[in-house]
Amino acid sequence: MKSNWLLLLSLPAFLFLSCNHVAQFHEPIESLAKQWENVSPELQALKEQIAADLDQATSLQEQITATKPEDIPANRKSIAETLRSDAEQLVAQLSALQEEITTDFTECDEQLTMLKQGLAEGQLPGDVEETTALLYRKIAAVQGRLVYWKGTMSSHEGTIRQLTESLRALTAAPAATN
Repeated sequence: MKSNWLLLLSLPAFLFLSCNHVAQFHEPIESLAKQWENVSPELQALKEQIAADLDQATSLQEQITATKPEDIPANRKSIAETLRSDAEQLVAQLSALQEEITTDFTECDEQLTMLKQGLAEGQLPGDVEETTALLYRKIAAVQGRLVYWKGTMSSHEGTIRQLTESLRALTAAPAATN
C-alpha cells in the first residue's frame, strides 16, 4: 500500500520532468525547422533540374545509341564512339548526383519531421540532443554543397549542349567518299 502512495506521489513529478524534457528542445527543433525551410526549396529546385537534365541526357544517349552505323561517315565513326561514351558517362554522373541529393534531402526531411511530430505529441524519440546536433551538421553541409552541386549542374548542362551539337553535326555530315 505504501508503494502505491509513493507511485502516486511520484507521478506528477515524472510528468513534469517529461514535459520539461520536451519543452527544452522546442527552440532547437524550431530553429532546425527554420533552417531547413530556408534550404529545402533551393534543394527541391535543384532536384527537379537534375531530373530534367537526366531525362535530356538519357534521351540524347538513346539517340546516339540508335544512330545507325551506316548513317555515320567512315571518317567519323571514332567521333560517334566518343559521343556514345561521353553520353553514358554524363548519364552516370547525373544519376549519382541525383541519388546523393535525394538521399541528403530525404534523410534531413524525415529526421526533422520525426522531431517535429515528437514535439507536437510531447514525446521525443531517442537521443534528441544527438539528433539535433547531427541535423545541424547535415543542413550546414547541404548548404555548403549547394554551391558545388549548382556548379556541377552548370557543367553538365554545357556537356548536354555540346553533345547535342556534336550529334547534329555527326548525323548531318556528308557521307565520306571511299
